Amino acid sequence: MFTVASLTQSQAPFETEVPGYLEGIRPFTDAGMDVVGVRDNPRFSINMPECVQKNGADAPECNAPLNESLAESSPLDSYRGKVEGLHLMDLSDLICAAGTCPAVVGNVYVYKDNNHLTKTYVQSMIPMFEQRLLAATGWV
Repeated sequence: MFTVASLTQSQAPFETEVPGYLEGIRPFTDAGMDVVGVRDNPRFSINMPECVQKNGADAPECNAPLNESLAESSPLDSYRGKVEGLHLMDLSDLICAAGTCPAVVGNVYVYKDNNHLTKTYVQSMIPMFEQRLLAATGWV
């Protein structure tokens, strides 16, 4: 089962734990199911495609610093080893490379609004997602 295991906000504190997350997944892990907890996407106070259309893809306001979008260390770090069957994945470096969260990578919009990824960008991440999933879970 896949879940979003952290919550992002457009204002500080930019990222928090999901209240009651560990308790919420225990019925599934106790039943022998694997749960994959994914770190939430960065969230912004602006609509990213509109920012690009108004200001251009290279505009600073359309390329937010990562530390203004996610916590410095993932709230998921505190979950490690607490529940057998919980596997954690952080894909933020695939969305925000080199400390910046761009609205456009190459010629592909990353976001379709203020926090949801576009289908095209997600499809470009599939090979890395598969590698991370296998590494996180140990599934082969």
